[in-house]
Amino acid sequence: MQKRWTVKKYQPGPERSLQAALRIHPLLCRLLVQRGILTFDAAKHFSALPSKIFSTPG
Repeated sequence: MQKRWTVKKYQPGPERSLQAALRIHPLLCRLLVQRGILTFDAAKHFSALPSKIFSTPG
């Protein structure tokens, strides 16, 4: 059985917003957006990591 990959359209707006909020690599933001994760809260829920990891440093 062969499977085909479907590459979704590039969405710079949500990717930039996630990058600013999460301070992670742009490629990771692109993967999150392609999974439909468009907000900081959705990314936190998806990651299932403790919320203190995503808090502002300092």
